[in-house]
This record gives sequence, C-alpha cells and structure tokens, in this order.
Amino acid sequence: MIRVCLSAVSKGVQRLTLGLGTVLATALPGQAADRNNFEFGPVERSIELTDLEQLAADGVLSDDLAYYAQFLPDEYDIDELRQALTWRLDQDIDTIDLDVVLLDRFFYTKQGEYLLNIAADFIRTEGRRSDLRALRGAILVAVSDPEEGLTLLNAVRKFPSTEMRIELDRGLGLLREINRAVYETEAAIDLLERLGTSTAELSEPEQARLRSLAYQAQQPGRYLVERQPLPGNAPIPADVYLPTLQGQRQRNRPTVIISHGLGNDRTSYAYLGRHLASHGFLVINVEHPGSNAAQINALLVGKSPDVVSNEEFIDRPQQISALLNYLEREATQYGSLINFAQVGMVGQSFGGYTALALAGANIDFEVLRNVCPPSSLSLNASLLLQCQASQLAEPTETTLSLQDGRVRAAIAINPITSVLFGEESLGKVSTPTMMVSSGADTVAPALQEQLVPFTWLTQPERYLLLMRQGTHFSTIAVTETGSEAFDLPSEIIGPDPELAQAYLAASSLAFLTTHLVGETTYQALLSADGIAQLNQDPIKLSLVQSLTGPALADQLGGPPRSAADDIISPDTADTPETPEVLLDPAQPVFSTPSPQQP
Repeated sequence: MIRVCLSAVSKGVQRLTLGLGTVLATALPGQAADRNNFEFGPVERSIELTDLEQLAADGVLSDDLAYYAQFLPDEYDIDELRQALTWRLDQDIDTIDLDVVLLDRFFYTKQGEYLLNIAADFIRTEGRRSDLRALRGAILVAVSDPEEGLTLLNAVRKFPSTEMRIELDRGLGLLREINRAVYETEAAIDLLERLGTSTAELSEPEQARLRSLAYQAQQPGRYLVERQPLPGNAPIPADVYLPTLQGQRQRNRPTVIISHGLGNDRTSYAYLGRHLASHGFLVINVEHPGSNAAQINALLVGKSPDVVSNEEFIDRPQQISALLNYLEREATQYGSLINFAQVGMVGQSFGGYTALALAGANIDFEVLRNVCPPSSLSLNASLLLQCQASQLAEPTETTLSLQDGRVRAAIAINPITSVLFGEESLGKVSTPTMMVSSGADTVAPALQEQLVPFTWLTQPERYLLLMRQGTHFSTIAVTETGSEAFDLPSEIIGPDPELAQAYLAASSLAFLTTHLVGETTYQALLSADGIAQLNQDPIKLSLVQSLTGPALADQLGGPPRSAADDIISPDTADTPETPEVLLDPAQPVFSTPSPQQP
C-alpha cells in the first residue's frame, strides 16, 4: 500500500503546502499500492491511491480528498489539481523524447544520483527510510509505459513499496525558497534596470547618432571573412576566422578566442566569429573535446560515466594557453597574423568560467570546500557542475591560478562563477570584463551566478549586460555540424534567439574595440543610452557599470541567499542526522541498449 500523510497544522500553513504536497505526492513514483501518507511534523493523513485515480478520471472528490481540498489556495481549483495528476511531460513540448535507457544512464552519473538523493529526502518508504532504488525504478517504469508515460499519477502507481511517505514540512521549506528566489531575482533585475536607465535628456541629433551607431554595430563590417580549420597537430580543434581585404589576409590583427559551453561545439558561436572578423578581428572558435557535444553523446550511449571529468576545469583554460603557444610557434602561418598583445576571450556558461579563469580569477578551493557537495536542494543547477572542481584540490591547496597574461579582455556570457571563484578571487581580475546575464536563466541563475559575482569585480572597466527575457540558451546558435544531443524546445530556448544573438554581436564588438583595441568608434554603446538603442521586443537590454553588494542588499531587504546557504534545513529534532539511503550500485535497472539510441 502507498500511504500519504498530511499534517493537520494551521490552515494558513496547509494552504501554502497543499499545491506542493499534491505535486510531490504524485511526482515521485509508485507501484501497485493503496495509500499515500502526507506528513507535516508529527501529524499524518492518509489518502487512498484509488481516490487520486477517481479524481483524475472523473473529477470526483472522496471524503479524504475533500478534506484535503478545503485547504487549496483561492487561486487553485479542482480542475487544475486533476490536470496536474495526468499531465504528461512530453505532451505539450513535442520535441522532448524521453528514452528510458538514456534516463537510466543519467541517474548513474554524479548529477543524477544527487537529484535522486534530493527526492529521497522528501519521499520515503517504510520506517521513513530513503530508497533511491525505489525512486529510480518508479520513474523509469513510468517513462517506459507506452500508454500513460511519465505522469504524476503514474509515477505514484509505480512506486515499488508498500508505503510511501511525503514529508510536507520539507516541501514547505522548498516552496518558501522558490518564492524567495523568484522574488530576489525579479527585485535585483528591477534594480539593474533602474540603474541602467539614463535620466539625461538627449538631443535629437545625439539620439540619431546613437541609433546609427547601434545599427552599424549589428551590421557586417568591411572585411571579407575566410574560415580555416587549424591543422590536426593543433592542441584542440578550432576554426580560424580571418579578415581579408582585396583577397589579402590582414596581419597583426587583434585576436578573439571563443570558448563554447557544455555540450556545444566550435560552430555554436560561428555567427559571432564571422561578425567580429568582418570588423577586423582574427577570431578563433575552439572546441573542448572533454565537454563538447561529442562528450554528451558519449554519455548518452554509455561510453562515458559522467557528464564531464573533474579535470575539465583545468584542461579548458590550459587548452587555450597551449593553443596560444602553438600559434606563436607557427609564426610562418599564423604568427604574423595575430597581435599577441591584443588577445581577448569570449565564453558562454562553462566557457564563461574558462574566460574568467584565463583573465585572472583563481579557482577558490576554500569556497568549494564550504559549499560542496550541496547539503540540501539547491535551485541553482550549475552547482552540480561547479562542485566537481572541489575534487581537484590537495588538502592544503587553497587556490589555483590558470591565468594567461596574454588575455587582455574577457566577455563571460551566462558564466558559472559563484563557488568556483568567490569574492576574493574575482576581485583580483584586472582585465576589462563584461558579464552577460539572462533574466530567465534556469541553468546558471542570474542573481547567484552573474549579478552577485559582478559586485565582486573591482576594476573600473567592467560591464554587466542583462537580457531580461533571455535564457541560458538565447545566444547559442544551432550548430553547423548538427552535433547537438537534443533539439531544445522553444520554451527552453526562449523568445527570439536571433535577436539575442544580434545583441551579443553588437555589444561584443563595442566592448572589444574599446577595451582590446583601444578605439572609440563604438564606445558610446557601452552606456545606458547607447545600449538602449539596440532594444527591440521581446527582449529588453540593460547595461550597468556599477553595482554594489550593499545596493543589492538594500533592494532585496537583506543579503541575497548565497550558494552556501541551505535551501532546506532539516529539523534535526525530528529526523535522523544521517538518513539511511538504500542504493544498489550494481547495474542500472535497464541495461539493454535501446534500438533508438543516437
């Protein structure tokens, strides 16, 4: 039987927890069982599984569910509860194709086991024990069901235990933190927009000049662009975008290296390479073999045990340094084309980390030790990746420098930063830096990963560019190689990615010509008034040069929650200090290769 306990606490508390409790009761697995127990502290209430099935089928409330439903917040109704029970993950986003074998492999990675452990802290079996095997099995069996698939109700049905307990006190903590995270992010973005709005009244000629400048920055420059892959003896794969005039390669060019994020390749930012090269930069789009699309595909087909290795945090910056060494040695072919005194870095996500590390931000093992592994559920998904770097340190090692002095300017797009670097480390970056943030980034959340870390930068040439409606994927183009492991649905990519990419092309050009080359042609765009000329619906841009921790704290009514803070703090008086976790590490539940593997 599956039993579910719902605490009889105050009506106000129950109203807050009901919505989340319903989701938890149905979201994380079940086999053929009879009852579910929802609990809050010492009080429990049981609900028959058949009651949930009847509600899902015809909207009829049993006596137990009727008692439960009276605590629904006013904005909810029974129809919404009924829909939540039967909503299928892939029914509205038709590009999602859940493969049970691939999902099973993911559950055996570090990241997958971490997420299962989080679920097991809420969902328990007999004796209030966490059972990762039960959770994993229920999810996988539900996914493999050809008729119903992974619905909340079907997951409960598949839970392989006689008893299922959902702890709503922990759920309430999660709900509060979700609300807090949403509030803090929106409040911080509002502050950025106020700071990034000019109060000066521009004359019509000045407005016209800025509009013309913004238009020019988005257009191709006067150089033709020749793309050439580096030869096989180069340290890593890379495409070189060479500016040419009248068929002649231009020499002694300011050079920009572009580092992709996890699961992409060197063509993900080909558009940016071409744009900058058309304006006279020599651009090198690199590919990191340990964290590219091929690595993710290797994970999905069972050829790699993890998303990335721990060493990738060292390998990525060192690969860029090795590439620069290689190019200096190859003077006859490349050395005369590159100005090694004017080298800039651009990187997105994991590549944003790479750019900042090369610009002088040291990996801070003290911060990593304090935070990793996360002791409870974090709403910041990037921590799962960042915390892998904690395994690299020797016991007495506090920091690791991967700086390359040849890097004179850096653009970090949606970078992961918060626990990799820390305040002291980012404060040591002395090169001009631009951080690009997206207000709807659910992978590297704007507040924790860009806004707060931006306040740690101390050099005067620093910029924070916010795309309010942008996501983690807005500036990533579809690869020219078709190497993506998944076709992301439009809901995840966000609105008008071509517009976001045009924004990035123009703002990158303005930043690099100003702070890498030392020209003032597009400098006026690096201001609130200038960046406003790029604005179009549906993505709004804001740019600030100054943002302080006290200003953020004043806006939020207190310091923003850091990555080191527990999202859910267990009540040690009511729960064991170390809950027993049952996990069979032997073989995956489904080990037979799927005929539909990529």
